[in-house]
Amino acid sequence: MTADEMDKLQFDGGCIAFDFTNTVNTRKHSAYKDYINSFQNLLLWSEKVKLLDADRLAAIHEIVDSASGTKAFEYAIYAREVLHGIFAPIANNNTPQPAIIEKFNGLISRSLCHAKFETEDFPNSLSFHQNNAFADEIIDTIVKSAFDVLTSENFKDKIKECPGCGWLFLDKSKNGKRRWCDMQACGSNDKALRYYHKNKLNAKSST
Repeated sequence: MTADEMDKLQFDGGCIAFDFTNTVNTRKHSAYKDYINSFQNLLLWSEKVKLLDADRLAAIHEIVDSASGTKAFEYAIYAREVLHGIFAPIANNNTPQPAIIEKFNGLISRSLCHAKFETEDFPNSLSFHQNNAFADEIIDTIVKSAFDVLTSENFKDKIKECPGCGWLFLDKSKNGKRRWCDMQACGSNDKALRYYHKNKLNAKSST
């Protein structure tokens, strides 16, 4: 994916973790497109969502060769699917599978090994910033976002899944009744589909 294409990607998840799980165009239908298909795309996405500052991302880019970049990319995709496996069932009032929970705990353990407390960043005082840049800092930061969601108040009521595309989002609306990841996209498509079927039904009944 080019930088121009990345600019067109919408971020409706309400948190870094969900913006990351939503880097495929749909999780509901066969028209599947992955927006992150290389380590370079992962860096572009990280820049787009301001995951880390530009200097830090540039430093990571400098130290990553093709082999380590491929390894970091593969770990990123693995982590993304684990996160989706945790949150999608919760969004549907189900419990994640034990195997997925075990994998998620592995992500947490690995990330916390790199964590440190920094008073200058208070209250966001848990940092993964090391003296030497390393690629896992990207995924560690995303995993922390997931951990923050799971330890927030009434988190089960806020985690939603769009019925149109399967994207995850945090419902921060006042009435807690947000349904779509994006009303202009999936919401409008649903309206158009319901309008089509209603007119088709009316046409049949009038014949």
